[in-house]
Amino acid sequence: MCCSGSSKEALSTMRSMMEKGFRPNNISYNTILKGLCKEKNFDGALELFDHVNWPTNGPDLISFNTILSAACKLGDSSLIRRILWRMEHEGIKFDVVSSTCLIQYYCTIGKITECLELVESMVINGPQPSTITFNTVLIGLCNNRLLELAEKMFNYFKGIGVSPNTTTYNILMRASIQEGNDLLVYELSRDMYRQKLKPDVGTHGCFIYSICREGKILLALHLRDQLRENGIRPNIFIYNTIMKAMFMRGMFWEIISLFKDMAMDGCEPNEGSFDMLRRAKTKGWMKSFPRAVQIIEFVMRGN
Repeated sequence: MCCSGSSKEALSTMRSMMEKGFRPNNISYNTILKGLCKEKNFDGALELFDHVNWPTNGPDLISFNTILSAACKLGDSSLIRRILWRMEHEGIKFDVVSSTCLIQYYCTIGKITECLELVESMVINGPQPSTITFNTVLIGLCNNRLLELAEKMFNYFKGIGVSPNTTTYNILMRASIQEGNDLLVYELSRDMYRQKLKPDVGTHGCFIYSICREGKILLALHLRDQLRENGIRPNIFIYNTIMKAMFMRGMFWEIISLFKDMAMDGCEPNEGSFDMLRRAKTKGWMKSFPRAVQIIEFVMRGN
């Protein structure tokens, strides 16, 4: 029931079973709690959390992490304070999941100082940050356009023994490209290979973005083809990046060909893709290419 979005019905069923002598454990409660939070039924989640008679000693750390994560994603500061107070009152200590949830929340609302203080507390007092914590901090800093600080934290985490993964490098490389820091992109890519980390579609997307900015569209297409040969399906970000570079250079027949490639790769165009087609169609000098306009209109009608 919880997996199918019927957590409220699952709770009702469990209560009926309890009336017949069934005694659920915390796993049952936590499954329903997770389902209610996933469905954004926070009233139901809080009712279960606060008013239902839990087995043993009440909600456990998994329960608190579930509802804390939901509150942080929702950005509900009063609910977060309420959960933190209850955790302290009941002697529930933070683990790496609780701490990472709060770090993500602090970064989302721009409280970078609080984020870094929590990281420092984790390093000194525990629990030790994980790679997920590492990535969460970098995403938050990059989203706040603090690339220089993100680079420092990248080196700091490596220095305390928290290993970066491919996602870690992708986060920093994407931010570096957006800031026009090509030197950092180069250094990160070299470091990534030294760490023997395998680039994924996100990594290649960063490389292709950087190449397209320089107008090297043939090289970008070559990298795209290499992805295919290695069994990696190019995603919509890669296709839209190449398409935008083509659009800037008036390569409209190539854009249409690229749409065909997308179909072959099973990559569905998104609004960004069709916006590019709409802009191409409105170009005054497209009147010289009536056949191209007809094809563009046909593709757009298919959307």
